[in-house]
Amino acid sequence: MARLSMASTACRTVIVGVLCMAHHGTALMDDWTPADIRQFFLDHADVDISIERIVDAGLMVDDLFDNRLDHDVLEKDLGVSSVLKRKKMLEAVLNLDTRASSKPGNVFEWRYSNRRLCDFWLLPLSSAPRMLLLWLRYSDYDDNTGALEEVDNVVDAISVTDFWLIWLLVPSMPQFQLASQLDVRGFADTVIFLAATCRALLEVSTAVAVVMSGSTKLLIAPLREEFWQYVYCLVSYYLLWWLWPNIVLDLYFYGNIYIIMPVKIAFNVATFVRAVKSFRGV
Repeated sequence: MARLSMASTACRTVIVGVLCMAHHGTALMDDWTPADIRQFFLDHADVDISIERIVDAGLMVDDLFDNRLDHDVLEKDLGVSSVLKRKKMLEAVLNLDTRASSKPGNVFEWRYSNRRLCDFWLLPLSSAPRMLLLWLRYSDYDDNTGALEEVDNVVDAISVTDFWLIWLLVPSMPQFQLASQLDVRGFADTVIFLAATCRALLEVSTAVAVVMSGSTKLLIAPLREEFWQYVYCLVSYYLLWWLWPNIVLDLYFYGNIYIIMPVKIAFNVATFVRAVKSFRGV
């Protein structure tokens, strides 16, 4: 079957999505096997599907989300003929999605349950922090799973005056606030925390440079780039989600976490140190 045979995880790393997971759960989905999927449906929907049937269908844990699993797949590929059983299975998946989105066990689990939001919206939009901040503040996005609840709470708590000052000078500050609350436990969490911190520090140094020089070019110049980045986000979310080769993006995700982001952190730290030295006239 086409939908499930191509359903490998499609992802890049994203700071904002990961920062939604300030609280950690227990059961992790990122290492689920077909036996775990069978046990999940048996425990939560009282439906027993053989491991062989799951394997033949190519059903993986990431296929449970983003509406990939529906009545048609359950009936034709997994052999569940009962409408009532299919409804119970889909309800169990929705509950799992809500739990993994609001209280994931780790960065990878949040990603599994929010692939499209993470990979094809938040990731590209995180390169345009002012557009991201506007979207978080004024959009009516709600997927009923609590995937962005932590972020929304932080952004919505900012007063109107403070919001526009942050938007202009330090648009990544909400990300830093969330990073400071993150329960850092592993390498990926550490990378996310350091990346958010470095980004906020660089924006602070830019704001200081603007105040000292009296020139606003450093603040105005990125706005055009951010607008076009937002346009790309729309293309990414509504078109590329269906077209990108998933296995390549999966490799890119892990490359970001373990290689690209650590290198960027080192570069940003060096840039910040040079900026501090220039301020001090060294």
